[in-house]
Amino acid sequence: KEALETMKQEAQEEARQRAAKAKARRHQIAMVHAHSKEENDYVPPMLLPIGINSEKGKCNALLDSGADVNVMAAHIYEAFVNKDLSSTTSHLNTVTNQSIDCHGVTTASILVQGYAEKCQFYITKSEESAHDVILGRSWMSRHRCQFNWEATSISVVFGKQQITVPAANTATTETSIHHMHQHPLKH
Repeated sequence: KEALETMKQEAQEEARQRAAKAKARRHQIAMVHAHSKEENDYVPPMLLPIGINSEKGKCNALLDSGADVNVMAAHIYEAFVNKDLSSTTSHLNTVTNQSIDCHGVTTASILVQGYAEKCQFYITKSEESAHDVILGRSWMSRHRCQFNWEATSISVVFGKQQITVPAANTATTETSIHHMHQHPLKH
């Protein structure tokens, strides 16, 4: 009986993981308007696990060499930063050239395995962001980011210290606290 229950739980977990992977693939395809019929064509992005203003402010950051600036979703801002925003008239353009309004700009510390750094972030509506945080090209260049697809890890340099971080990916993780904070951004 215990073996049957264990098999049932394993099958349920495997089904949950397959469903999460399929959901992540559908979401990513919707974001970039890709049209692949092959399930195996999709490789989820590796995400950098970070802390915002403390190790308790855990979320995942997409490293995006196409992004000119760092971006933070409103639900992450509200949960871990929530201080006055500097006003901005900036709009961000997505990969599909859709314009997204910015609520403002803030500075927050990000932590990667004990290394901390202050960064400037543009705050967007949570529903307009597929990721908690996007670290852009200048951040990636400054930290000499490297992806190891076989090991599913990301190497970054802080000062003279190179660290390798096991990556999270959208097939196995969901936006960290997206479902807990679905109210509009407070000004």
